[in-house]
Amino acid sequence: MIADVDISRSDGVTPFWFGPESCRMLAWYHAPIGPKMECAVLLCPPFGHEYLVAYRGYRKLAETLAGAGFSCLFFDYDGMGDSVESDLPRVQAWRESILAAAAEASHCVWCR
Repeated sequence: MIADVDISRSDGVTPFWFGPESCRMLAWYHAPIGPKMECAVLLCPPFGHEYLVAYRGYRKLAETLAGAGFSCLFFDYDGMGDSVESDLPRVQAWRESILAAAAEASHCVWCR
């Protein structure tokens, strides 16, 4: 069981874990700045080497979207980055990661 710890940062970015207990995934929530838009943006990063070279750009995109008033969620897929790897076939696991992240973004208490 993962303990609830407040790890909020002063820059409006909150890292947190989501997904099933057997396969926790790491996400970063970028809180909207200024007038809040009615929707959230889910950033699905590329895979492999492209993830490594695009990471800073995706983080900057999330910051820019938050600055424009969007709630933004950026996450690591199942078995990638800091997320735990499940026993599912990789492509199925990544597809389910996107669905879980989309559900988290739509139900996230921060996004309301």
